[in-house]
Amino acid sequence: MPNPQETLLVRNVTEVFNERDEAKRLSIMQELYDPDAVFYETNDAIFRGIEKVNARVTDVLKTISPELLFRASGLQEQNNDVVRVPWILSGPDGKVALSGMDIAKVEDGKIASLYMFIDGPR
Repeated sequence: MPNPQETLLVRNVTEVFNERDEAKRLSIMQELYDPDAVFYETNDAIFRGIEKVNARVTDVLKTISPELLFRASGLQEQNNDVVRVPWILSGPDGKVALSGMDIAKVEDGKIASLYMFIDGPR
């Protein structure tokens, strides 16, 4: 049986980062995120609060073809209240356009902070 904290982060990758409808995504995020959650990107950008994180995801998805989807890949692991999930962004042909890893601190069953790492050149 999957660990609930690992499942939380997999849902974030597959449901939040693939949902193009901002209102629907916000509803999903309210299940998964603490309202004051903080999202850290590898370019030192920081987004505080669920609404700002949601707006950032909207901006990211505007730059990605709708054919490309985020998928959890590799080993998902938990160490106490920290969870990591590798991910890929790929199309129907399976070709990987981007890969990376999300690391999250989970508090009271919700994502309190999310760190995104991207593999390779940016």
